[in-house]
Amino acid sequence: MFAHCHRRLWVLRLKNSLLSLPALAILSSGVSLAACGSGDSGSSPNSAAKAPFDVAITSSDLAVGKQRFAFVALQNDNPINHETMYLRFFKVPAKGSPSLVGEGPIEWSPLSVAPAQEHKASGHLDTEITGVYYANVVFDEAGTWGLGVSRGDKLDEQREVRVSFTVRATTQAPSIGSRAVPVKNPTSRDLPMKQIDTSPIPDPSFHVLSVAEAIASGKPSVIAFATPSFCVSRTCGPAMEVVTEVWRAAPDQFNVVHVEPYQLSPDGELVLDANKQRINNEAGNLWHLPSEPWVFVVDSKGVVVARFDGPFALDELTSALAEAGVRG
Repeated sequence: MFAHCHRRLWVLRLKNSLLSLPALAILSSGVSLAACGSGDSGSSPNSAAKAPFDVAITSSDLAVGKQRFAFVALQNDNPINHETMYLRFFKVPAKGSPSLVGEGPIEWSPLSVAPAQEHKASGHLDTEITGVYYANVVFDEAGTWGLGVSRGDKLDEQREVRVSFTVRATTQAPSIGSRAVPVKNPTSRDLPMKQIDTSPIPDPSFHVLSVAEAIASGKPSVIAFATPSFCVSRTCGPAMEVVTEVWRAAPDQFNVVHVEPYQLSPDGELVLDANKQRINNEAGNLWHLPSEPWVFVVDSKGVVVARFDGPFALDELTSALAEAGVRG
């Protein structure tokens, strides 16, 4: 089942560098952000009674190994942009006190250079997420981890926000190095555009191939599971806008397949079950997605080389495509 909002997590960005934390675990699943229906701040080492700002970890599928760890920072439900954040990572044992295992400053990274678009379900264009903090981190063991975040390039322990998360033994969604799942999702040959794309301005180019056809084409592919008009999380980010921006720079070098993760009616509206819940479609279920949006980069041999959970930066997607052999 898809989670309809992302969980709080730890995030660290060292400009595409790899942070290795020896002999200690990293955060994975945490608590829900208030905008997603819960005001709980979750279990955290020495959490303050009232945090000066909110940290929303957007990585919902962390596991042992090299992982992309990302988060956004919010104050009064508005994104904190263009600031440096100082991070501290803790291992949180079942018994005893948390132990510090790594720390350092990270920078904010913009999602896109294109203007944001209004979405049906959001209604908050002025407060849309426009950037993210991220880092590539190696988690060496599963368990509970803690993240401390303070504003600025130096530690401010008195105003530090701390959250906890879990790292699992393995990921739910396809991991880097695994084979992409060859699902036969509907294309424009099968259904009208409004049943397969809720983007404000759909791009028919993203619905020519199914996922199975794209990964068998011999070209790199971007597989984007996103519902642009119906994402209710404050941390959705403009996934398809970023994908479109990168694709327009090199449209002949890679495929883009956009997949709506939920069932849509003939009128392009969400199909709900008897409990008024969204119904996942087959493609998302076969990829075992724990949330949405998700964007995967697959190389010409059908192997996953990058995966982005929630908001991701333009430079992240560009770098991943370069690794897959795309030269923009």
